[in-house]
Amino acid sequence: MPRKCPVLGAVLRGATCPCVADGVRGARASAALTHTASVPGVVLLTSSFEGGRILHALNLSGYPQELTVAFRGDPLLGGSVLRLPGRRGLMLPLSLIVDGFEVAYATAEPVGGGTFRALTPGALVAIRGDVTCGDALTEVRRADGLTVVTARAAGEFTVTRAGSLP
Repeated sequence: MPRKCPVLGAVLRGATCPCVADGVRGARASAALTHTASVPGVVLLTSSFEGGRILHALNLSGYPQELTVAFRGDPLLGGSVLRLPGRRGLMLPLSLIVDGFEVAYATAEPVGGGTFRALTPGALVAIRGDVTCGDALTEVRRADGLTVVTARAAGEFTVTRAGSLP
């Protein structure tokens, strides 16, 4: 007798694709990750990595998506809107040390050396502690022990520790 895979069922059910949802109805799994995308095609997965997590966000549809993400009903990404262009994906840190910075959450993808890539305007990174960004196309604000750097345009930006030279 074949075994049912609740993890696979949750992943496929979270995809909201009618073609796979029918095949996993009996899997007795519910999606821990949920989203508010209005068009089917967004797939969310998480994986643990060096004491934190990585959120894998994939937009399989050809349409840009704006969505919020929750884990077991609790908002992720600080409740921020995640903007995913069509047929694109992101790997986003959640409570993870990235290049020596403690990233609480981000909707911009780390690319190395303290640099983050914003696929769309409004992408952000929230870092515990005091950091700065010299890029004119970013906005920096501080609240509740976090420094939030928000991109005003698509592109890359680099964060540095406050008080250090770029």
